Amino acid sequence: MDEHIRIGDVAPRVQYLADGTQASFIYPFPIFAEADLEVRLDGLVQAAGYSVTGAGASAGGSVVFDAPPAAARRVTLRRNLAVARTTDFQANGILRARTLNDELDYQVAALQEVKEELGNALRLDPSEVGGAATLPLPAVRANRLLGFDSTGGVTVLPRRGHHVRPLPRRHPAHGGGQAVRAPLGPRLRRGRRRCGG
Repeated sequence: MDEHIRIGDVAPRVQYLADGTQASFIYPFPIFAEADLEVRLDGLVQAAGYSVTGAGASAGGSVVFDAPPAAARRVTLRRNLAVARTTDFQANGILRARTLNDELDYQVAALQEVKEELGNALRLDPSEVGGAATLPLPAVRANRLLGFDSTGGVTVLPRRGHHVRPLPRRHPAHGGGQAVRAPLGPRLRRGRRRCGG
């Protein structure tokens, strides 16, 4: 890092839909080292097959794949820092501004990652105080359905013999929306059918 990194208010994750010809994808947030960038194709972390440029630059950089990802593949670029102290200030030692700024920048970048991950989490509304959102222990929730009690708290419910299946996902062009789950009707008994005689 030749210059001091400046951490702006930029989400540490960006996503693209590949077109089959583009091999270079920009990440608009800073990273401290190439290893700080997580590269995913359709959700799977990639360990090789690309190079990273721009590590140490405030404006970010780009990921260049050895071969362009196939059309319609989802490319996710995400900063993923190790949460650890990178410096140790000595008592009565020299406190260099560059070292202090780098340490504080690293902490702010790590906090941005936490904020981004919490934004994708299921959580209580900020206006709700004292809600119980802790999941029951595994032995209590095994083979049960997650639900809410009469006060809105998290609870588990018995299955009661109901089976759940996803409804078919409709294509947006055909007036569809997201798939939802609905209970199956009663199971039909199979057997011989008597014919009149």
